[in-house]
Amino acid sequence: MKFRSVASIATFVGLAVGQTPAGFEPAVEANLAVSFGSKAVDEPGASFTKEGTAEPLEGTYILAVIDISVPASFTPGNYEPRRNMLHALVAGFTSSKEANADGLYILENADPSGPAAYIGPSPPAETPPKAHNYVELLFEKTDAYKEPQVDYSGFNNRLGVDVAELIATLGLGEPVAANYFNVTGV
Repeated sequence: MKFRSVASIATFVGLAVGQTPAGFEPAVEANLAVSFGSKAVDEPGASFTKEGTAEPLEGTYILAVIDISVPASFTPGNYEPRRNMLHALVAGFTSSKEANADGLYILENADPSGPAAYIGPSPPAETPPKAHNYVELLFEKTDAYKEPQVDYSGFNNRLGVDVAELIATLGLGEPVAANYFNVTGV
């Protein structure tokens, strides 16, 4: 994935509304421009395939990717209520020094390993089919940032993550930009 820099994103703040799904907190209005290979997340809530989202992330500041649609149970017909799953929490991103041909600054990270390395979306097939919403939140890394005390290398510590608690515990403050897309398991 590629992400445009905060400088580029800031130009869209006045135009962007609803960059996170309805009812999701924290709500963010600034758009985080994201692409998977050559396919951009042009509109918040765009649909992708599992294969189209399998590549690791690239970006700036601290990036969190959260599936907010994980079934509480995988028993057919008994999927509700839904819960969150942390798909990535990657720190240490920096912006390129020069804009590319499109006038965008690419956000890069030499070590995309963590504290929670990217796990590509892989929602289960559901009947009826249900799209999973993947929210991407970009945070400025400030002196208030604290390394997580949770080991996110395993699957279980990523399930049921409380987004507000995660933000507060890590000292992240408000996201500077966001976006979301969806993937349906088949």
